[in-house]
Amino acid sequence: MLRRLNQTGDTIIEVLIAIVVVSFVLMAAYVTANKNTLINQETQERSQALQLANSQLEFLHTTSLGTHNCFTAAGVAVDAVAGSNNPCQVNADGSTDTADTLPEYNIAITHPSTTYTVTISWARLTNNASQASVVLYYQP
Repeated sequence: MLRRLNQTGDTIIEVLIAIVVVSFVLMAAYVTANKNTLINQETQERSQALQLANSQLEFLHTTSLGTHNCFTAAGVAVDAVAGSNNPCQVNADGSTDTADTLPEYNIAITHPSTTYTVTISWARLTNNASQASVVLYYQP
């Protein structure tokens, strides 16, 4: 007499399908989290650049540009020729020691006419091949 065994449990195919489904869900969650992290980083960089540009405008409002190209966070003019192609490099906090701090912001203030142009540019940390910039105008 043959005895029939009742087999319970999952087959190998069912287990593999479950693993594939879980893998897709985890991969989608990782991609979404990674994209949100990149967007947050870019938003923070742009916010820091806007703060630097606003501080430059405040210093321009109270000080004449003269032969300087930008100001430190303390309002001290940095020696460079105004309007030159040699912009100042500062950190997000406005300090000029950019040796180990990223991103470095390049500040250029030009005064071709009655309006000052403050340009802040930087290499994106999330995509080093691209540059980003913020431009503000000030008319005294």
